[in-house]
Amino acid sequence: MLHTVLIEALAIASGGLMSVGSILVVLLLLGSKGGLRKASAYFAGYAGGYILIGWTAVFVGERLMAASASAPRLGWVVPAVSIGLGALFIAVGLNKLWRGEQSSTPPKFFAALDGMSTPRVFGLGAMITVINPKNLAIYLSAVSVVVSSNLLRTHKVVAIVGVALFFCLAVLCPLLLFAVMSERAVPWLESLRRKLEDNSRRVAITMLLVFGSIFAARGLWLLLGKR
Repeated sequence: MLHTVLIEALAIASGGLMSVGSILVVLLLLGSKGGLRKASAYFAGYAGGYILIGWTAVFVGERLMAASASAPRLGWVVPAVSIGLGALFIAVGLNKLWRGEQSSTPPKFFAALDGMSTPRVFGLGAMITVINPKNLAIYLSAVSVVVSSNLLRTHKVVAIVGVALFFCLAVLCPLLLFAVMSERAVPWLESLRRKLEDNSRRVAITMLLVFGSIFAARGLWLLLGKR
């Protein structure tokens, strides 16, 4: 049961692997003074924020499911929300596609990021988890698989940690590479940063359309399965 729940949750959480904005933030921090310390603080706030959100969802979700146990008519809510999110993601993705190229991240943001203290960078990482609706929707969809399962609460809590860390894996990888290879990783990380900056729009559109389709299909599957 546990491995089945984890496979489904991790499949949805793979959307976090395309968190271009946070990957770029880590790459920029690694190139600043005290880069490894600041990038580590950002990841701690980023991953810690998602873990706390997931744990909160577990406890709140269990109470809601217990309260609605006698109301089976509410079973359509989760599929409807999944379909709605899917439609929203597809609409936003198509809108980005039709609007054409957009301006890149302002240089002022880069300068502000370079001058941030370690505690402020930690706070930025935690804040990003709640102000990025696209990533939050994907993450909560993955968390909902764990929350709605029949696992014990302790297993759910542990599973949330695994889902959150997998969701943040792409943000962690540059950090680990720099920690292991130090200055030898700089040319490779700089090349990665330039490629991400050049293709961030394309990645965002692809992510929105792919995961929008997945959410819509999952919602329809759940809805039909309840009939």
